[in-house]
Amino acid sequence: MMKNRIAMLISIAVILIIISFLIYNNKFSIKEGILYSQKDVVDYKDYDKEKSVLVSRQKAIDLALEVFKNGLDIEINSNDCDQYITIYKESLEVQQYKWTISWSRYNLKGSYICEIDAYSGKITSIFIYEPYNKETNNNELSKDDIIELIKKLTNQLDIDLNQYEITNIKKDNYGDLEGVFQTIGFTNKSDVEDKFTVTIDSGNKSIVEYQQD
Repeated sequence: MMKNRIAMLISIAVILIIISFLIYNNKFSIKEGILYSQKDVVDYKDYDKEKSVLVSRQKAIDLALEVFKNGLDIEINSNDCDQYITIYKESLEVQQYKWTISWSRYNLKGSYICEIDAYSGKITSIFIYEPYNKETNNNELSKDDIIELIKKLTNQLDIDLNQYEITNIKKDNYGDLEGVFQTIGFTNKSDVEDKFTVTIDSGNKSIVEYQQD
């Protein structure tokens, strides 16, 4: 009788462990493409660390709107856009969450995406798509022209261009868009691991992508 009781208790314990494991993996995995509220994120634990240190959902939106407005002269009005906000974990090994905020203007008049480090609030990438004007010239920009074009954005991102050097400029394709696009690589003069790239529409003299490497 006692043996049967012990066996039953062991069986129940094993079932509870399996259920707990399944619940843990379901609760603490964040999937791409799912919309999360701030409460969802704060409730997650990762390596027993509360996510209360994360940049809030609203703060991430404010940071993205600010960089588009002050760094790129793009005013985004939620009344004429569809807005999507997601959060995802970059890898299973590293505690690294990112907010992705995107806006899509009605009638295909433009799309704007911003990724933000959910811990530091640092903007890690920006993507811009706007209808291309084929009537502009297709000349490639010089280094001086490039610096002048991106200076407002880098200032907004607290990047001191004096600490960086251009290590690569290449003519690039940008999806199905026609025209001349240049991707420029920047490397910190004192830290070769600190890099970022900017892709510009040379004809329209506009930035279409920023990416922290």
